[in-house]
Amino acid sequence: MRDFVLRPVLAGLSLALISGAGVSAIAQQDAPPPPPPPPQILEREPMTGERLIEIILRVDPEAEVNGNLVQFKFAEVPLTVVFDENAGRMRAMVPVAEATDLGERLMERMLQANFDSVLDSRYAISQGLVWSVYIHPLETLTEVDFTSGLIQTVTAALTFGKEFTSGAVVYGGGDSSQLQQELQDALNAENDRGI
Repeated sequence: MRDFVLRPVLAGLSLALISGAGVSAIAQQDAPPPPPPPPQILEREPMTGERLIEIILRVDPEAEVNGNLVQFKFAEVPLTVVFDENAGRMRAMVPVAEATDLGERLMERMLQANFDSVLDSRYAISQGLVWSVYIHPLETLTEVDFTSGLIQTVTAALTFGKEFTSGAVVYGGGDSSQLQQELQDALNAENDRGI
């Protein structure tokens, strides 16, 4: 089948070349227009520690920089950012609570929120503390990603023990939507009773 389609095309090309019409004459005959060039791929520079520090200093000019560790405040919440250019990673974190204070129910709720409502941030436990954490590879990190991650991390820290949210949408299929609705219903009932 392929040879059947190609034979007339090759014959026409041969005749045009022999007659001196050249390839340009063939291209002008009922040929479809050339496809558009592929969209340009914008090359992004990988995020660096220096650029992270510049962004953080815009957020908090009083940030304390100590090598690859930066401590600062965002919305009056203390954050720590640690980066490792050799490993190509960064981490923004906020201490939330003592891990020993977590009961089974609170631990379960924290893990449910990790599934569907804290999005790019996460709750984690390290060194006896619960943290709200945002972790990202440096190579693909943009300023928008970074500032969004900071907002989500701070919001997740502030809502720990209550809504357990990063402030953005809640993905379906998890438990958080129903639990947040139950919390809202309970608050509404308290308001109705005048509490």
